[in-house]
Amino acid sequence: MAPAAPAAPAPARRRNRRGEGARLREEIITAASQIIGETGDDTALTLRGVARRLGIAAPSIYRHFTDAGELKMAVVQRSFAEFARARDAASHDGDDPAAALLARCRAYIRFALANPGPYRYLFSQHAPTGDPARPPVNLPTFQALANSIRRCQQAGLARAGDDPQWLAAQVWAALHGLVLLRLNAPGFPWPGPLEQMADQAVARLIGLQTTPDRRPA
Repeated sequence: MAPAAPAAPAPARRRNRRGEGARLREEIITAASQIIGETGDDTALTLRGVARRLGIAAPSIYRHFTDAGELKMAVVQRSFAEFARARDAASHDGDDPAAALLARCRAYIRFALANPGPYRYLFSQHAPTGDPARPPVNLPTFQALANSIRRCQQAGLARAGDDPQWLAAQVWAALHGLVLLRLNAPGFPWPGPLEQMADQAVARLIGLQTTPDRRPA
């Protein structure tokens, strides 16, 4: 029997013109995000593996990232930035703080379900933070949630008088739990749409005066 033919190498990537190095950096981060998303963690991520996926020489990556840890950090930072844009876009209209809070929480749900691999990685023990003493949570993102809750309290729309950060931690834990259960147990007969369940959980946790829609979609 003739030996199997070796796997064909990835097609060579066209060299970036002068000044296009920033585009290559973004392509490297995108490829790394895809690899993490496919595996659910970062154990399969290597600079050489990313180079093979892009069809470029490994030294091209070293011009942008000194090691895999630096690349993983870039993946985390961009994912949080993408989530922040989606969150802000969902709640930029209107003057109702309660509606804005619920819209932001629904944006969280949508982002997680649309990006399950990167989402799991963002909040896993493997995600890099740049500080071993700090958990892999983007503090500005968490603070934005606390600020949204504070605005509801100041407008008299939230009965809960606890510290906004205390309440934000509970809201985040509820949303995270709902997302992971939906991702990990898709066959469970959930009694309603995820976003409506999230709305009601958030409303009950902070005592929102606005009652979310309870009807099934």
